[in-house]
Amino acid sequence: MSHLVVRSKAVRHLVGFVLLVLSTATLLTNAYYLRFAEPAVSRKALAVVLIAITGIWFAATRLRLPQDPSARKTLARRARTVGLLAAILTVAFALRYDGITSGLPQSYTPDEYDYVHSYLTMIKRGDMNPRWWHHPSVQPYVNVG
Repeated sequence: MSHLVVRSKAVRHLVGFVLLVLSTATLLTNAYYLRFAEPAVSRKALAVVLIAITGIWFAATRLRLPQDPSARKTLARRARTVGLLAAILTVAFALRYDGITSGLPQSYTPDEYDYVHSYLTMIKRGDMNPRWWHHPSVQPYVNVG
């Protein structure tokens, strides 16, 4: 029986190691090695699924969940705040993700050009006079800093 336990533990470690290597390669290479399935499934979807499977695998194999129902309720109650925070951060990230690269690096709106030009002039000259006083005087110094 102990031989089976050792073997199952070794298999668990091997599966965890392979999942960790694949997830790390996904993050480091921008899921480039997953391009083999590109026409049918996007690399992005495969990368998300692979990283989620890795997280679930490690959570399931490493966490020792309590067996007592009252202890499980206490654990769920304590995890509620963390879950709520994770949900809020996920929604915030999802809302910002779509516009993260819109027009970069030249995404200046017409009035931003004046600000940026003034600040870059201050930096190039080494002069702390913005020569442009349309806004409070601390703003140029904070942005140049």
